[in-house]
Amino acid sequence: GGDLVEYLTNQNLEFSDKLVLELGTGIGLPGILALRKGAKVWFQEYNIEVLECATIPHSFMNIGNHGDVFKNATFLSGPWSNLVPYFKEISLKFDIILMAETIYEVSHYDTLLDIIDQTLTPNGKVIIAAKQTYFGLSGSTKEFKDLVARRKTFQCSTVVTIETNVPREILVLSRLL
Repeated sequence: GGDLVEYLTNQNLEFSDKLVLELGTGIGLPGILALRKGAKVWFQEYNIEVLECATIPHSFMNIGNHGDVFKNATFLSGPWSNLVPYFKEISLKFDIILMAETIYEVSHYDTLLDIIDQTLTPNGKVIIAAKQTYFGLSGSTKEFKDLVARRKTFQCSTVVTIETNVPREILVLSRLL
């Protein structure tokens, strides 16, 4: 999530009064940044243990007041495949969706794009930090951008390329008008 936090900080994005979803949150640094800037954040992680042992304690350390954390944050565990029916049932839409290192496996792309399509507001943005290639796995930024283009629901732009031993990108998705 470090690349994503750096991008969000450098862009000085407005989070005040926004509803934010962080998918695959892990420690939750991007979501915590959004919380600190006035957003209400839903942190989603597959394993409840990660939420209990990492995300929630880091939220407390960075926000301070536990009451503020639980007033402005929701913690949700479970597989991505459960999110589409869940969010459809409660009719919840997010202004911003944050994802770091979530496109590592091509078999997850349709589910991720279904979640985004179901939950993103019409003018919302999805901001993704990812490796260009996930060695030993099937995912890559190219494969993800190709699927986005084929589905013709969103536009996807690479806004930052980070040239290191393991090249990474920041992608931004928005709905096609």
